[in-house]
Amino acid sequence: DADNFVETYPFVPYQFKLMQNVLVQIRKHGNSGKHLSGGERSMLSGFQEAAQAIEDRDENALVPFYLFYDTVHTFLEGAIRRVIDRCQTAADSRDGLEQQDVSVLKLLYLIRYVEDVKANPDTITTLMADRIDVDKLALREAVQVSLDRLLSQNYIARNGDTYAFLTDDEQDIAREIRNTPVDSANITQAIAQIVFGDLYAFKKFRYDRYDFPFDQMVDDMLWGTSTGAVKLRLVTASSEPDAGDSGFLMRSGSDNEAIVVLSDGLPYFEELESAMKIRKYVKGRNVAHLPESIQSIIRGRQQQAGAFEQRAKECIVQAIMNARFYAAGERIPAKGSNVKEKLDFVLSCLIESVYKKLNLIHSSVDSDTDIFQLLARDAQAEKRFAQPNAQALAEIEQYLKTQEALGLPTSMGDIQRRFQGIPYGWREIDIAALVAILAAGQRVTVSYSGSSVQPGDQSLPDYLRRRND
Repeated sequence: DADNFVETYPFVPYQFKLMQNVLVQIRKHGNSGKHLSGGERSMLSGFQEAAQAIEDRDENALVPFYLFYDTVHTFLEGAIRRVIDRCQTAADSRDGLEQQDVSVLKLLYLIRYVEDVKANPDTITTLMADRIDVDKLALREAVQVSLDRLLSQNYIARNGDTYAFLTDDEQDIAREIRNTPVDSANITQAIAQIVFGDLYAFKKFRYDRYDFPFDQMVDDMLWGTSTGAVKLRLVTASSEPDAGDSGFLMRSGSDNEAIVVLSDGLPYFEELESAMKIRKYVKGRNVAHLPESIQSIIRGRQQQAGAFEQRAKECIVQAIMNARFYAAGERIPAKGSNVKEKLDFVLSCLIESVYKKLNLIHSSVDSDTDIFQLLARDAQAEKRFAQPNAQALAEIEQYLKTQEALGLPTSMGDIQRRFQGIPYGWREIDIAALVAILAAGQRVTVSYSGSSVQPGDQSLPDYLRRRND
């Protein structure tokens, strides 16, 4: 209200409590900072000096929080002062930095140890405000530009959407981590691990009563072993330039693929790269023999690596939920409220397109007992299975007639492989049952090791289910 404004102007009410917290944290974390005078005297000095710094400005002026840094500068450790002074020198000489960058860096130091202040661009913008009528959007853009410059010059570190001031030792380690090379193929593999090892950890896709194995791919990398049938391919930001709808439509239609083009603008690749750089750097250091202060910094970076990986997973989830989906030469408006439902939907579309004759099987058998009943020409079994699947039966019989006309011997393995494959996708036991009907009706002859096998032979169901014979 007006009274509160008058009492605190040119300060903002939250600054009083925040500055008190800052002074407490500086005393805790800096040897020289422990000599800061405590309590009311430190507060009074800080606010007096900050007010004097803007005394020549108009009535719309506010005290930006970074001005409080100047009140504690001389009490800080040399390692802290050197970082700020080096930044100031670079800004004065326009060596990759601007004056505002120095102010942002001072602010980041002040709030470095204040746990309840999240140093993200929005918070920094609020703390940087120097006028009542400041354009917050323009200031936020300027703050982000400063953060990017400071990050590029290694003065600060980024952890998600938050930023942190770096001491000299931290800068050295951050520089070494940043220069640690990581193979992009390893990042692609990590994406595959997150998706196919966690978010969608299935080797087969369940469609109705059928289980279809599918190749799992991220860009051009195969995850696991190839089945050679259908594929689920995720296309990441690191792949070749986006071919647009036409390229993905063509590929999905000709290569039996369901394609998921992850949405742009989510930094999952960068987050994983940052995590991998840290882990590779730590693995290459004999950490146990380093000074405790350096070990502490490295432990902190290892925690950051875990945070990077968690955010990468969250970004991948968002990228899938907002992805473009293609199957059967069409762009699919994939339904679903989570990753599994989305990927299930696009795979369903693919299966329906690729296995066009899957629906010729209207009724299935459950066990060899059903096959024995069909071999015995049990009326109920035939009514339950043979009659509904008349078209499927005709497909197998026609195939056998064609093979005979060509003079080609036909094994049960030939039949199983043909009708389990595209465009059929039938189950092994259903194929065996269909051949059993033909054998029972003496429309085909089954032989094993040169001897004819009669429908009553107890081994016949086993023979009929052999894919490799």
